[in-house]
Amino acid sequence: TRKKQQLNDILKSYFEKEVLSLAEFRQIKAFRDLMMLIMRRAGSQIDISKLASEVGVSRPTVYSYIYFLEATYFIDLISPFSRSVDREVSGTKKLYVCDNGILNQFGRVSEGAMFENAVYHDIRKYGEVKYYRKRSGAEIDFVLPDISTAVEIKRTGRESDYKKLTVTAKSLKLKENYIVTKNFDSGQFSIPAQDI
Repeated sequence: TRKKQQLNDILKSYFEKEVLSLAEFRQIKAFRDLMMLIMRRAGSQIDISKLASEVGVSRPTVYSYIYFLEATYFIDLISPFSRSVDREVSGTKKLYVCDNGILNQFGRVSEGAMFENAVYHDIRKYGEVKYYRKRSGAEIDFVLPDISTAVEIKRTGRESDYKKLTVTAKSLKLKENYIVTKNFDSGQFSIPAQDI
């Protein structure tokens, strides 16, 4: 289709103009492979060692590629949210891709990952975005520290999800918490995605 061709052209243009002209990468194939792997991990924590192993390059090379992708606005990385008292939060960053059309065309990700990626781009207007995850399993998809808000992304929001979010948000002293969902109950605990 025409839209798919346009997305192919955008990625090709990015690759040819940005990557080949600005970067001095000797391993262009490895860089392209990393881009494809990263798109499949949208909304996930990144594991540099695993990426290096899968692409067949060193960890420092993966770091330089990721830095380049972030500096050229192809990806965003978000850091974990932590209060100084809580030492259980992992320091691994999560990544989001610049455009859902490109992600859909090349990333082969789940509908949930696409939805989370889209919501991330919508909520950036509220300030810095972080995430929270304890090793014990409690997590919050997005923490907006500037407005003291926790946001959980669910395809179908349930009251039980909201209750779990409330407990975790309260433990972090966050004032507001919301479930952003595509399919929502009529309760006040969820926000339809189109309303953010």
